[in-house]
Amino acid sequence: MRKFGAKRGTVMVMDVHTGAMRAFAVEPTFDPNRYFDAELAWLKNWAITDVYEPGSTFKPLNIAIALETDAIQPEETIYDEGQIRIGEWTIQNSDYDATGRSGALSITDVLKYSSNVGMVHIMDKLQPEDFYAWLEKLELDRPTGIALPAENVPDLKDRDQFVNSWVDTATASFGQGIVL
Repeated sequence: MRKFGAKRGTVMVMDVHTGAMRAFAVEPTFDPNRYFDAELAWLKNWAITDVYEPGSTFKPLNIAIALETDAIQPEETIYDEGQIRIGEWTIQNSDYDATGRSGALSITDVLKYSSNVGMVHIMDKLQPEDFYAWLEKLELDRPTGIALPAENVPDLKDRDQFVNSWVDTATASFGQGIVL
């Protein structure tokens, strides 16, 4: 948080086999014995109460969906133009202005370089209805069951809007615009 000037941060450690939470910390925090000295915003566990988009952390899940449905093969390459237009919207990689990078990427490189454009091309190989069905199957709109109070569960974006909007399915491919 200090290095990048972040206002807040969290660390969660999970058991990869069971999904059980092993450690959980948020900053800023407060001394529960002196809660009256804390800023009001520190009194909630924002990692549980606030809804936020997964962003690029969702890319591996979407790659898994594409592999599971045979939309892509592990040895496949994807052409990444660096930026693309979908209707009136321009989607580009986060480093496009700095690097202008484009070219053929392996599936591994799509993840390595966190390619938004590559992810759009990968998830475009799925029918939007199938992509949405997988989002439902992942139960993103269900409580996790964590034993902490005030868990806020987001609603998935409306199915008809998601399925009928190219830009919604495109942005969901890199973890944006999934929930309301």
